[in-house]
Amino acid sequence: MDLLFKNDNQICNIRAAGILLYKDQILLQEDGGEYALPGGHVKFFETAEEAVQREFSEELGVTVKTERLLFTEESFWEWNGRKTHTICFYYLLSVKDGYFSGKRTQLDNERISLSYLPIKELKNITVYPRWLAEKLEHPEETPVHIVAYD
Repeated sequence: MDLLFKNDNQICNIRAAGILLYKDQILLQEDGGEYALPGGHVKFFETAEEAVQREFSEELGVTVKTERLLFTEESFWEWNGRKTHTICFYYLLSVKDGYFSGKRTQLDNERISLSYLPIKELKNITVYPRWLAEKLEHPEETPVHIVAYD
């Protein structure tokens, strides 16, 4: 069961997302012209690290290794008229056995495509989280906590 709580006008959820880099590119998922990092909800009694590894296995069919936690985020936004509070853990990942080529549809949702995009191009597209391009330009050595209001 996902750590996802809803009522008529509010949503609260806990997520984990992965940052998979190749050269000067980042793996993103695209849906309707908007981009985001692959990931998903943390389940009850699952760590965020376990969740991101599970999500990459389910969605991409690839086994990843968690290198380190890069960011934590508390985001406050509105989705379909509901106030939403999301807590997300963003991990730097590597592929355990080689390289993931990208350029495919998500295994559990054919509407979503995955591909590597140049990090320098993130400022020119709609990408979530909105702060991603800025933070990847100047990465910190230790995890960064972000509070975002959209």
